[in-house]
Amino acid sequence: LVEFAMNLPMDLKIRGSQLKYLMKQTARNLLPENIIYRNKVGFVVPVKEWFALELGEYLSATLLQSGLVERGLFNRDFIENLIAKHRTGVGDYSHQLWPLFNLALWYQYWIEGRELR
Repeated sequence: LVEFAMNLPMDLKIRGSQLKYLMKQTARNLLPENIIYRNKVGFVVPVKEWFALELGEYLSATLLQSGLVERGLFNRDFIENLIAKHRTGVGDYSHQLWPLFNLALWYQYWIEGRELR
């Protein structure tokens, strides 16, 4: 399918300033016009809910047992407090926790050479 789409002539992909021309024409009889021609919207990942529920323990273990804490690059007390506030619903700290979580996982895999759990 990807190969087919890549080989389509450009005038079927873009017509004037309209992007995704062929796809929109194909969907014309299937979807309302306001859906076909709406502005782009992002895909929201439910990080807030994940960290408050099913990924909460994994988040805590990953951050608090990270080599970044051991090396003093992460402030354990601050992170522990942030996680506790997030998990108890005091506030939404997912925007702070998500990059820390990813950095800790990256560090674990690429710097320490440990497999991700």
